[in-house]
Amino acid sequence: MIRSNVTEGRMPGSDRSLLSDIYEAAVIPEGWVQVLEQISAFAGTEGGSMSVVSGEGARSWVATDRFCPILQDFYAGGGI
Repeated sequence: MIRSNVTEGRMPGSDRSLLSDIYEAAVIPEGWVQVLEQISAFAGTEGGSMSVVSGEGARSWVATDRFCPILQDFYAGGGI
């Protein structure tokens, strides 16, 4: 179950700023950590990550500082 502090489907304050940051991160990948931090704060979570897998099985991921060690262990252990 997903839990969130979302109220009425709106982000408090800077929803347009977050959307701009998402579009920018699509072009400048270094920005994804900041975007994940913003989404985590909005959702009331301790961090977040994003993973992608190519058709050939190559994996790429990005995570907030708190989640980096978790994902490193996960993928080192053979995680999908």
